Amino acid sequence: MIYKSILSYREKLYLPLYISLLLGVSVHSFFGFEYLTPFVLIAPLLLFDLKELGVTNVKKGTIIGAIFLIFPLFIHPSDIDLYFIANHVGVAIAEEIFFRGFLMRKYSNIVVSIMFVIPHLILIPSLGAILTFFPSLFFGLLYLKFNSVVPSIFAHFSANVFYIGLSERIDWVRKIWELEISTVL
Repeated sequence: MIYKSILSYREKLYLPLYISLLLGVSVHSFFGFEYLTPFVLIAPLLLFDLKELGVTNVKKGTIIGAIFLIFPLFIHPSDIDLYFIANHVGVAIAEEIFFRGFLMRKYSNIVVSIMFVIPHLILIPSLGAILTFFPSLFFGLLYLKFNSVVPSIFAHFSANVFYIGLSERIDWVRKIWELEISTVL
């Protein structure tokens, strides 16, 4: 009986957890306190088992996902160290489990991609934040195609590292993240 009530309760937490994420990102953006966001991103791990969150087909997902690691090899950031890699791997895992594994249980890929853009806009109100919609759609398609967050984690990590490396080398790419929304609108 208690187990059934927990199961029905957790199905009602999609929007509250997402709103908590937005609050955590807002606190990070306005007050510099960045420690709430990671806890919200991993909160679904307390409610669902890994399989329910899309951590499935790990072997196949790793093989497919490893293909995306080719892109950062061509253009990678100049300052790659263990902290950089751990940080970006952690971000990719947490965001993919939260947005694809958790939110896509309830919402469509397009809706989740819009939801993905909003915290990025809060952190960095720029054209680049809006453009995260497109990789998010791609990550969602990977998740749907392979029924696993593993390929999307690899793709997310690779995209972040590739973009950072590209923005170091090409001024207009870096300026996309610097172009404020008020200028665009």
